[in-house]
Amino acid sequence: MDSAQIVGYLAASTGREFIRGPYPNWAYASFEDAKAFGLPIERMPHEKFFELLELYNVNWIAAWHTTSLQYLDGLAGLEKLEQVGPMHFFRVTREANYFLSGSGKILARSPNSLLLDELTGSEVVLKYHFVKGLVTEPPLQLEPKFMGSPAPFIKLINPPPKLRIFLDH
Repeated sequence: MDSAQIVGYLAASTGREFIRGPYPNWAYASFEDAKAFGLPIERMPHEKFFELLELYNVNWIAAWHTTSLQYLDGLAGLEKLEQVGPMHFFRVTREANYFLSGSGKILARSPNSLLLDELTGSEVVLKYHFVKGLVTEPPLQLEPKFMGSPAPFIKLINPPPKLRIFLDH
């Protein structure tokens, strides 16, 4: 709103994760100014919108732009919550899931660390993006996995039940 880019501040102050980085026009996974995932929202088919919400594990939406509100209002699969000033809040009516394949639990997350537990599957793909320099404790093979996004997700090969992923500077 008013050209303010406060996503980084909101993430740090609420302990929540947000799609998009703290900079304008920085990432494909974004929802702002009547655009979703790089397209004008009114041109995005509802089915594709929900596929991308699932891919990125989006569970809450905050919107203020008139075009976005017209698109979201009454959309099956969204529950309209409250309005605070010009902001309207919606909840996606499905269970959150951080895994594209395999399963497990996210025990803790921070800007440079994911702590995972109860991992199952010979190949586990997380709904977090792969970047060069990621390592694990204990060490294991990580690979990028492209699955419907311009940026790859994190693929773990034969993971143990519990591990930490972090960026090794």
